[in-house]
Amino acid sequence: MTDRPGTGRPRVSIGATERLGARTSRADLAALLVGHLDDSRTYRLPVAVSS
Repeated sequence: MTDRPGTGRPRVSIGATERLGARTSRADLAALLVGHLDDSRTYRLPVAVSS
């Protein structure tokens, strides 16, 4: 995780089936988590995130 500003376009793999980059900003991860709190597509699935 980095302290860089968020890109606003994080790369996401629901089910973690795709290989993504090794880093993400804290801002992008936080926005993604808040945005998917009630998303049934991510319930009980691994989610890979990268900026």
